Amino acid sequence: MEERMTMCNMVIEAGGKNGIVAADRTTYKYLEDKTSEPYEPVFSDDKARFRNFSPNHGLIFKVWMDLYTMEVPESGGKTCSEIFEEAGCDPPASPSCAACMGGPKDTYGRLNQPQVCISTTNRNFPGRMGHIEGQVYLASPYTAAASALTGFITDPRKFI
Repeated sequence: MEERMTMCNMVIEAGGKNGIVAADRTTYKYLEDKTSEPYEPVFSDDKARFRNFSPNHGLIFKVWMDLYTMEVPESGGKTCSEIFEEAGCDPPASPSCAACMGGPKDTYGRLNQPQVCISTTNRNFPGRMGHIEGQVYLASPYTAAASALTGFITDPRKFI
C-alpha cells in the first residue's frame, strides 16, 4: 500500500492531476486492522454520464466548525511525538509545506547549509529544500526510517 500511496502522490510530477489505484485484495488487507466499522467499496460506473457542474447550480452554505484536537495514545501506549523525542529528535513541527518548499531561512526542516538529506517529499531539484548545493535523496517512508537508524541511505528490508 505504501508504494501505491507514493505512486499516487508522484503522478503529479508526471503531469497528472491525481492518481488512483483501484481497490483490490491488497487494499482490503491493508484496511483490515485500520477499522472495525463495516464498509462497502465504491467503484466507478463505466456507463455513467456526467454533466458540467459548478457551485452556481445550487445554494452555497457557509459552515463553521470549531475543532479541538488532542493526541490520545491507545491503551496506555506512547504517542509518536514521545517516541521521537525520547530518541533524541527535535520536537515535531506542525503539519505544513515547510521542508518541501524550502521557504525562508527560519523554516522548519529547511537545509540552510549544503547538507545531505533523505526525504519522503516528492521533489528534489536544486534548492527545493533550501540550500542550492544541498543533496536531497527521495525515498519511501521505510527507507527513510531505516536510514535514520543507520545514518546513511539504507535498504529497509533488513529491518522489516
